[in-house]
Parts: sequence; structure tokens; C-alpha cells
Amino acid sequence: MPTFLEFWVIDRNGITLFHQKQNKNIESINKNLFSGFVSGFMSIISVSSSEDVESIKFKNSKLIMVPTNVYEKLLFIARTDQKEKDKVVRKELEKLSKIFLTEFSKDIANWVGDMDAFESFSKYLESYW
Repeated sequence: MPTFLEFWVIDRNGITLFHQKQNKNIESINKNLFSGFVSGFMSIISVSSSEDVESIKFKNSKLIMVPTNVYEKLLFIARTDQKEKDKVVRKELEKLSKIFLTEFSKDIANWVGDMDAFESFSKYLESYW
């Protein structure tokens, strides 16, 4: 099982529904700035090349992204160490996306911006830290 440094659920409009990181000492960009960046980046790439971005690599970490086509086309994103295998992380993100969509379908459909509505999802991430 891969180890996550951070995990996000964002919509394609750049709004964060859920964010959690491994521990408070991990340096992280503001979740709203991050979501806006990813959303904008994804839009530019899809318009210019009609492809989706699957990962973004940095010097010491990488972002792996799995999109869904329901509820505002959500993105499930994990930041991991470079050593984690993309395929394995993507498989776990797909599992987590199914759990999230099953658990919170009513909350997502009626969501008014309160991230606390998804706070209980944290329990599903415990084994990834």
C-alpha cells in the first residue's frame, strides 16, 4: 500500500471539498491556491491537447490524479514520495473515489461549501499515512 503525504478531493472549478495531510509538519501550499492551480492547469492542458494530466512530478514528491465524471467532475489527488509507483497509487485513488462517492453522494449533490461535511472521510485514509 502506498504512503500519502497529502490527499485532496477538488472539483474541476478549483474548489476544495476535502484535504488532509500526513501530519501538521509537512509543508503544504494553501489548499485553495492548490485547487485553483490544479483546476486551471487541467483546463489549459485539456484545451490545448485534449488530454488529461495524470501526474505532476517535483524534485522530491509527485501528485497523482484520478478524475471522476460525476458531481462536477471531481479530482482525487495524492501527493507521494517519488518512490511510490504511479499505477499503485492510482489504483488506491480509484478505490478511495468510489468510497467517497458512495459515502457522500447526497452531501455532494447538496454541497454549499462546508468542508466539514466530508470530515468523516479521514477514517478511510488512516492506512495511507
